[in-house]
Amino acid sequence: MTSLRNAIRARRLRRSTYAALARLDDRSLEDIGFNRADIETRFG
Repeated sequence: MTSLRNAIRARRLRRSTYAALARLDDRSLEDIGFNRADIETRFG
């Protein structure tokens, strides 16, 4: 059961991380070492 909870928690974290990064503009993403394609690949 713990592994299921951890999987659900990780999925929620990825979704919220994706949402936060998706709101940034391209210049802000570059400042933190990401680009739009990285976000789609890693979190989308």
